[in-house]
Amino acid sequence: MKIVFFVHCFFPDHFYGTETYTLELAKNYRNWGHEVVIVSALFQGEPAAAELITAYEHEGFKVVLIDKNKIPHANIKETYY
Repeated sequence: MKIVFFVHCFFPDHFYGTETYTLELAKNYRNWGHEVVIVSALFQGEPAAAELITAYEHEGFKVVLIDKNKIPHANIKETYY
């Protein structure tokens, strides 16, 4: 089965609770034979990536990164959504 985990930020630059939990879930699902991809974001204000969407690998997982610097929020409500 193909599985995608969405998390607000991810390794290697972010490595606290949610990121660690997501990585451990991904490892378990991979061990059960599933194909796992992680989708994450680069927060506004962090150094921008070259493109809106980039991909890299972390511990054998494909990570798709969306750079939120490229599409700024119109209002504070969008930071929640």
